[in-house]
Amino acid sequence: AANLQKILKETEIETIILTSIGEMIGGLKGAIVDLVVRKVKKMVPSYSLDNTVKFKDAINAGKKFTIKPFLGNPDDVVFHQYT
Repeated sequence: AANLQKILKETEIETIILTSIGEMIGGLKGAIVDLVVRKVKKMVPSYSLDNTVKFKDAINAGKKFTIKPFLGNPDDVVFHQYT
């Protein structure tokens, strides 16, 4: 997210979906993992991004949608960063 923050103004990205190890684990254990990863081991650089959505919130919101045909074209860009 810190790297995205550096170049975000150069893009047309509207919504950013973020997740963390702790979010995937869930519960108290997940919160502790996130705390250790972010604050103790300092493995996650600090960042400030607007228009973010938590991954699990996006999944839950998506469960309410009906599937529509994709109306894009081959020139449309989708960016998926998996690290």
